[in-house]
Amino acid sequence: MTITFALPALYAGVLQRIADNAGVEIAEPQGAVPLELSEEIVFFKEGLSANLYVSGGADPHRLERMLWSDDGRRAETLYADLDLTCDCEAALGNLRSQGFYLSGLIHAGRDGQDWLRLQRPQAQADLEQLHAEGDFAAGLLEAVLADRASVSSD
Repeated sequence: MTITFALPALYAGVLQRIADNAGVEIAEPQGAVPLELSEEIVFFKEGLSANLYVSGGADPHRLERMLWSDDGRRAETLYADLDLTCDCEAALGNLRSQGFYLSGLIHAGRDGQDWLRLQRPQAQADLEQLHAEGDFAAGLLEAVLADRASVSSD
């Protein structure tokens, strides 16, 4: 099986490891069409968490306003999903400057697209106490914690 997405440089290694473990090949998204979200960033809140879906050339000022909205501030965890059919480097940089770090890959998620998921826990969480079963899971957890530390030190 082949999945197509633009690998953001910062996470290319970890996304490639996920694909290798799942037995899929990554191909460049030539001709892939981003979702029609480039002007609008979709914000979805459910329970104690909230999701932002970012695709195309999303307006960084609108993104920042959504992060500081009442719903954005009240969520215990904010997730930002970046559409991997398009170049998401600018949005990635913006989100990292706001404290977001790697959470994972959502394959065939919203509208069948592949998404890079970032997270920003806003409630107390002791992520170092998480336990992972197996070498692959332990490696992913290590990558997430390292990325968290790199965002905290920026």
